[in-house]
Amino acid sequence: MLEINDLVVRYRTGNLLSRLKPGAVRYVDILAGVSLQVAPGNTLGLIGESCSGKTTLGRAVIGLTPISGGTVQVNGREPRDASDWSWRGIRRDTGLIFQDPMAALDPRMRVEKLVTEPFSVNGREINRRAEAGRLLTMVGLPAAFIDRYPHQLSGGQARRVAVALRPKLIIADEPTAGLDLSVQGELLNLLTALQRELGMSYLIITHNLAITRHVTDDIAIMYLGRIVESGPTAALFRAPAHPIPPRCSAPKAAAARRERGAGGRDPNAFPSSRRL
Repeated sequence: MLEINDLVVRYRTGNLLSRLKPGAVRYVDILAGVSLQVAPGNTLGLIGESCSGKTTLGRAVIGLTPISGGTVQVNGREPRDASDWSWRGIRRDTGLIFQDPMAALDPRMRVEKLVTEPFSVNGREINRRAEAGRLLTMVGLPAAFIDRYPHQLSGGQARRVAVALRPKLIIADEPTAGLDLSVQGELLNLLTALQRELGMSYLIITHNLAITRHVTDDIAIMYLGRIVESGPTAALFRAPAHPIPPRCSAPKAAAARRERGAGGRDPNAFPSSRRL
C-alpha cells in the first residue's frame, strides 16, 4: 500500500540576507534516506523523539511537504513532481489525521460536505445527505452530526470524521493526543474494526508505546531523520536493539529520573535531537 525508498526532505537554513552571500546557503536534511513499507491491511507504528522527522514524513507522503530525493509510492502510484496528476489519486486514497484534528477539517464546511467532498471531486453522483449519514454511522457518530461545523465537534469526534472519508491508507499523527483514556480506547477499537472490515492500512505516528503495542503489526524507530530499527512489534518489544523505545515510555522515563535525582541527566542517555 505504501512504499518509501531513500526519501530525503531538505530545507535551507538561515535568513534571507544570509542566503544572498555567495556560498552561504546551507541545507539541513530533515529526512535522510528513509525507507519503509506498509502492507495492505497492516499497521506500521512510527516512533521516535520529538524533532526526529516523523510528522515531516507523514506530510511528505501526501505532498504537503516537498520531497528533495527518493520516491513515495501509494497504492501503485508514484508522482514524479509536484504537478504530477498522480497526487490526485494518492490524496483520494490517503487520509491524514493531524495532531490537531481540527487542522484537517475546513472550519467553513459542515460535516456533510466534509465527508462527501471526495465524491464530488472525483465526479461521483451520490445522495450527499444519505451518504454522509451512512459514513458517520459507520464511525460511530449520530447521523444528525452532518449539520455540524468542526468547532462543534470534540477532538475525538473530529478524528472520527477524518476516518469517515474511507481512505485506503490513513496516516495518523498522534491520533490519541489530548483524549481521555476511555475515548482513546474507543478510537483505537474503531480503527481496528474498520481495518478488519474495509482492509485499511495505517501509518501511526506516536510517542505512546502502549498504543503502538496494542494496534500495530510492525514498528519503525526514527532518530534524526533516519530509520534506525524496524521489525515486527512483538519481536521489537521483546528485544529492542535501540535505546529509544524505553525512553518513549512515560513510566520508565519517570523511574529513570527518580533514580538519578531531580535535574540530573542520565550519562547513558542517547543524545537528543534537540541538543544537536
